[in-house]
Amino acid sequence: DARLDLAECLIREGNLEGARRNLEKLLRQDPANEGAFNKLHHLLFLQGDLEAMGTEIERRLNVVPGCVQTLVLRSFLSLRLGNMPLGWDQYEVRFRVKDQPLFQNEPFQGPLWSGDPFPGKTLLLHWEQGFGDTLMFIRYAPRVKALGGRVVVLAQRQLADLVATCPGIDQVVAQGDPLPPYDLQLPLLSLPRVFRTCLASIPAEVPYLDVPAKVPHREQLAQVLAVSEGRARIGYAWSGHPAYLNDKNRSIPAAALAPLAELAGVAWHSFQMPPVEPRPLPSVPLSSLLADFSDTAYALSGMDLVVTVDTALAHAAGALGIPTLLMVPFDPDWRWLLGRADSPWYPTLRIYRQPSPGDWESVVRDILGDLGASS
Repeated sequence: DARLDLAECLIREGNLEGARRNLEKLLRQDPANEGAFNKLHHLLFLQGDLEAMGTEIERRLNVVPGCVQTLVLRSFLSLRLGNMPLGWDQYEVRFRVKDQPLFQNEPFQGPLWSGDPFPGKTLLLHWEQGFGDTLMFIRYAPRVKALGGRVVVLAQRQLADLVATCPGIDQVVAQGDPLPPYDLQLPLLSLPRVFRTCLASIPAEVPYLDVPAKVPHREQLAQVLAVSEGRARIGYAWSGHPAYLNDKNRSIPAAALAPLAELAGVAWHSFQMPPVEPRPLPSVPLSSLLADFSDTAYALSGMDLVVTVDTALAHAAGALGIPTLLMVPFDPDWRWLLGRADSPWYPTLRIYRQPSPGDWESVVRDILGDLGASS
């Protein structure tokens, strides 16, 4: 415990090498120490030593064979590095994680779909994890449909109407409603594995979603958008859902966005959900009119640009083909890969990365510079 505390102090002082030596010594004394492994894993990422991360993961698996949490970390590392076929295979271990809502879903009966043609049968694709995951992976529906029978999608209720605009889907069932009979089933995040997706084969044709016919607040949103006619409309969000385990890492302090107010001729529109006051920029608040993602899609269709942290808003904008600037932390989610400004998942999205942990000021300064230069 003392060595763990010392390592944390050294990390906060910026002495990463000293902290690393201390943690490595601890693990030689106590090879199965989970706290030391987790801290060292994070530290190695801060140092950019991904090779050592992989070595440390394998060492832990030798010490604690079959450790599910470590196997999940191994899959994340493979996916971050772009080793996708391997990473998708490894990621199937997520269903063995216990007591973590991220990977939980209700049990489904029937065999898992293997990717073989299924003419004359019904395949149920069901959501798992968050809104953004559903929006990201529903893109596979047309490829699924091309292999045969009827495609039914179970989606979160807030997403159901928007998801239904994706080609290749015969029926969308909102969470909580009764399911029709089906022969095969598969969670959405297993689709990349079924299709052996690699960086070069990601289905990235956008838009693959559209504004639904039914938009609860269409008239009110149209009136709000009309007020900013003639100015560049930019939608933004600076914080994710606080219940998400890594929300503190991905969300920006509201004050850090204040420099963007320097941009002239911009009508800012806040998509922040849940609504947070005060807003960091003089802007039109839309949250009270966003009853579900149909409203969000309609409002997004009126934007010239979206600036956001890593939330479902980024996925909705990307799926709709709207230009988006995504702000990600130094230690990003696996889907944004490493060291690149573009995303193979969303052609209209540009990534702005923290150059060091916690440095949102540099991210905002780069965005301000790019937007100012293009205006």
